[in-house]
Formats: sequence, structure tokens, C-alpha cells
Amino acid sequence: GQEGLWYTVADCRKLPFADASFDLVVSFETLEHIAGQRAFLAEVRRVLDPRGALIISSPNKLEYSDRRNHQNEFHVGELYRDELATMLQEYFPHARWYGQRNTFVSLIWDEQPSEQTNRATQWLNVARQSPRTDAGLPEPMYFLCTLASTTESATLSLPGLSLLGDREEFIYRDYEQAVRDVRRIEPAREALAAQLWTAEHMLKEVRALLAEREQNASDLKSETRRLAQQLMERDTEVADYRAGLAVEREQAGIEVEALRAQIANLTKQSFDLHAAAARDSSRVREMDSRLKERDQSLVRQAELLTKRAHEINRRASLLWWLKLPWLRLLGRVPPV
Repeated sequence: GQEGLWYTVADCRKLPFADASFDLVVSFETLEHIAGQRAFLAEVRRVLDPRGALIISSPNKLEYSDRRNHQNEFHVGELYRDELATMLQEYFPHARWYGQRNTFVSLIWDEQPSEQTNRATQWLNVARQSPRTDAGLPEPMYFLCTLASTTESATLSLPGLSLLGDREEFIYRDYEQAVRDVRRIEPAREALAAQLWTAEHMLKEVRALLAEREQNASDLKSETRRLAQQLMERDTEVADYRAGLAVEREQAGIEVEALRAQIANLTKQSFDLHAAAARDSSRVREMDSRLKERDQSLVRQAELLTKRAHEINRRASLLWWLKLPWLRLLGRVPPV
């Protein structure tokens, strides 16, 4: 910021400054925006040096609101002149009043330097808040000329400086009405701006999606070309395979015919083997019958031999018992 200048944000009804801290307090169009107006004026009186001054402005409710049928939504306490005077008198007994009014004027000046054009230059420099005193007149918006075809007629002249004010304030009222219209349509404009922002955001998303789709389409085209190339290669492989398959089929036909001949030969051999097997089966049955008869004979012989063995054992046992008394007498009894 500027050297020696600083900013402080605070409640104007509780200023964070010591008593008698300032020589000058300036408050332009603040009073009507706060509810605690007297608290604000008391704080200004406190921070002002006793020899200091307050410059304050506030709208005239009679002109600002009543006669214009206007209501400022940001104003909470507009005052009539007598109300403002009474309130200011409570804190500052000495006052000098000035009037301020916005208006539109039409200025016509002579391009030839004169005292009147110098006055116009000074007035415009003040209006433009220019620190220069030699800034000169502005570039005219319109050119105004007095013309004549003879020297006698050229004596017609206009004042060196002409100032026409909008006494009935038609232009200013139109300006204020335009401002009200702008404020009235501002929500709609903001809504449209929000819709426009949303639409632009959606458009960006759609463009991004379109770019992505185009990239995907390009990738699909590349993939399609690659697959088409692979398909052509596969078609070539299939054609080669079919050609080889035809050769193999022909060779397989020859082999099948040879196998059929072998099968016929084997079938004949099988029939012969079945016939031989049938003959062998008859022989086997005959031999089996003979073997069964032989087995039966052997069984009968075994039974006879078993009976003879039992008989021999019985006789041997009987003989032993008959010899036992004699053996005891002779002392030759074998151990049992």
C-alpha cells in the first residue's frame, strides 16, 4: 500500500482506536446503513481531537426516497433534514451544511481561448478530479459550427461558454430507472450466467467425451484393420489347410480301402477261428467229461484208501493194547 496509509476493519460503533486519535474523520453515506447511528456518532466524537472535524454525508429522505418513490434495500435508517440536524447537534454543536445532487449537463465552449473557456477548463478539472490545472478541455463528443457564405453573415457568434442543465432531471430519472431495471434483471442475468456456465461446463464435458469417442473410434479402426489383416492371414491358412486336408483325405481313402481289405481278411480268419474254436470246444467238452469221470474214480479210490488207512490204524491200536500186558511184565512199556 501507500506509505503512511493502512486499513483496519472494525465495527464503527466500537472503534479500536484511542481517544482523540484523529484530526479528521470522513464518513460518506455510512449513517443510513447502520442501526446504532448515535453510537457511531459517539465513537466518532471520542476518537476525534477536540480541535478536529467530521465530514459526513447522508441522503435526504425527502428527495432520495419519498419524491422518487424509491426504496434502497440496503438502507436501514434514512433521515429527513430536521432528524439529521437534531442528531448531529447532540454530538457536534457547530455545523455548516452543503448540498449535493447528481445531474447531467450539456457543455458548449468556444475553441478560441477566453476567460470563459478557462473557467470551463477549471470546472472540468475539478469534476474530473485532475490534479493538473493545465489539463485543458476534453475532446468534444460533437462538433458545433456557425457557418456563413459572406463576411457580413460571419458576425454571428455564440457565447464562449454555454452550460445547459437538466432542470427537470429527465435524463437522471431515465438513468435511475435504467439502474433499477438492471438491478431488477440482475438475478435473471445471474441465473442465465449460471446456466451459461453450466452449459459451457457441459459443453466441455461433451467435447471431452467426443474427443474420447473419436479416439476410441480411431483405436477401433486400427483394431479393425489389424483384425482384417489377421482374418486374411487366417483365410490363407484355412485355404492351405483345406488343400492339405484334401490330400490327406485322398490318402486316408486309400488307407481306408486297405483297412477294409484287412478287415475282410480278419473277418474270414475270425470265422475260421470260430469254427476251429467250436471244434475245439467239442473236444474240450469230451475231455472234460473224461476228466470228470477220472476225478470221480480217483475220489472213489481215495475213499477206499482212507477206509483202509482207518482199518490199519484200528488194527495197530488193537495190537498195541494186546501187547501192553506183556510189555509191562517185561518192563518195556514205552512212554505214553
